[in-house]
Amino acid sequence: MHELKRKIILAVILLAAVIIVGMVGYRILSAGEASWTDCAYMTLITIASVGYGEVINFSNVEAGRIFTMFLIICGVGGYLYFISSFTAVIVEGNLLNIFWRDKMQGMIDKLNDHFILCGCGETGIHIIREFISTNRPIVAIDHDMHRLEEMRKEFAGDNIFFIEGDAIHDEILMSAGISKAKGLIACVSEDKDNLVITLSGRQLNEKLRIVSRCKGSKMIDKLRKSGADSVISPNQIGGMRMASEMVRPSAVSFLDIMLRDKDKNLRVEEIPIEEGSRMIGRKLDDIDFWGEVGLFPIAVQNADLSWIYNPTPETRIEANSKLIIIGNSEQRKGVEEIISSKDYGEI
Repeated sequence: MHELKRKIILAVILLAAVIIVGMVGYRILSAGEASWTDCAYMTLITIASVGYGEVINFSNVEAGRIFTMFLIICGVGGYLYFISSFTAVIVEGNLLNIFWRDKMQGMIDKLNDHFILCGCGETGIHIIREFISTNRPIVAIDHDMHRLEEMRKEFAGDNIFFIEGDAIHDEILMSAGISKAKGLIACVSEDKDNLVITLSGRQLNEKLRIVSRCKGSKMIDKLRKSGADSVISPNQIGGMRMASEMVRPSAVSFLDIMLRDKDKNLRVEEIPIEEGSRMIGRKLDDIDFWGEVGLFPIAVQNADLSWIYNPTPETRIEANSKLIIIGNSEQRKGVEEIISSKDYGEI
């Protein structure tokens, strides 16, 4: 894309330069007698080789004929390069794509606290659907434009943005707004590429949460050392899932039904309690979870990473802890608003 745009810009600059040089040259050679309109006309019919007739007579002026020959050589070449560049864009069907990409880039530049997905294969497509279901903005990067076109049609109008390119390159991650992103998912097919993406992501944004896919168990430690907060092995997850289907089918079906129910759209979500929150030190019973959002936390992860399952109303909220809930995206936002509220009742 960048190479094509560079060629078009170069063609426009080259053609404009030839026209300007031609107009100025004819103006000087005519000693100022020819108007700028006549000079422009002479330049255009010369480089276009249409031969409608000269309005400036250089039949007895050697310098004028030499300049015209020079202009024909340079001008015709520049004119043909200009025409061929635009023809290539139109024939290849890339003109609309360029406009679409520029519009998409403009929307991505306005994002904050979004997520970036590198790789839109069979695993990536499920990640996108999950983010759309939970109403979270995501920028999907893939080198296959055909694949992006298919997803663009499927998810038209949803909270998703696309970039064509190879995510191992820093400039692609930067165009996805990695400096302002909340999370990065490295999910390309090769572990070595996920390693590079993880390392680049950590260097470009130290606060970024990075989740990486890993097929080979030997790469797990390397990915963690490169900056991945979590490493997911599809083989391991698949094996655990198959075992669970065998020994606890009802529990598994409960989660499946919950995730697939598009009407209720329930998910297990986490709500962080950040330093400075007015909820720190308060009991869960002090907050009307049921009355305001229709749920109650099912677990609490403390700052030391210990867990409290099925917390009682007397459980107190600590700084840097996390509330675990089951709810839809609206309920999640409701709890987040309660937690971040500066005037929720009295302490």
